[in-house]
Amino acid sequence: MTIEDAIDLMKNKDERGLSFIYDHYSRSLFGIILSIVKSEKLGEEILQQTFLKIWKNIHTYDNNKSTIFTWMARIARNSAIDQ
Repeated sequence: MTIEDAIDLMKNKDERGLSFIYDHYSRSLFGIILSIVKSEKLGEEILQQTFLKIWKNIHTYDNNKSTIFTWMARIARNSAIDQ
């Protein structure tokens, strides 16, 4: 499966796409979150919230504006700052 395939699956509300994206990007997104909140426990909660936001808002992702990682990193960063 490619990243593009996973995005298409997610846009069709297929959880296999989310699982693929999580496996490929959760460690990097957790690093971004952890650099802001400095707490692993809080970071894990924010990571979970981040993936819920990604799942709910994947229809707003536009690959002409940014890469999927940049889009998700922005969500992760903003979620961490909001905490």
